[in-house]
Amino acid sequence: MSAPRGQVDDATPSPAQDDPAGLRSLAGLSSEELRAEWCRLYRVPPPPRVRRELLLLGVAWKRQERALGGLGAVARRRLAELAAPDRPGGADRSRDVRLKPGVRLLREWRGETHSVLVLEDGFAWRDRRWRRRADDAQPRQQARTALPSRAR
Repeated sequence: MSAPRGQVDDATPSPAQDDPAGLRSLAGLSSEELRAEWCRLYRVPPPPRVRRELLLLGVAWKRQERALGGLGAVARRRLAELAAPDRPGGADRSRDVRLKPGVRLLREWRGETHSVLVLEDGFAWRDRRWRRRADDAQPRQQARTALPSRAR
């Protein structure tokens, strides 16, 4: 039920409550105004050739963070752990995947299920053995181009 005429209904949010970070006003700012706002909020200039959309997102993020609060201490600490290169599980961890012999890899592609068995020295797929690339002593040959020999 609404408030009587002339009285404010406390349940209806005011524009300030509905947009505490002032995000709606950002859409009307020019690129130069967004750059100035970026400098004000981050205290450094934005990257030189950044698009307007990214400027808008960065400024909106920072305004919202200031108005509503940023990440909690636990989340900040966990992100720092993940970014630390010298910690186990940190950003510098090796992306090299080690598959143990006996593991079976399954993948469905175009309605057909493919099964690959990991072996000591390679893989087995469709009753055929394949060597691991790391075991290949020969360097890969470069693909020849279709250019005439004078242009190479």
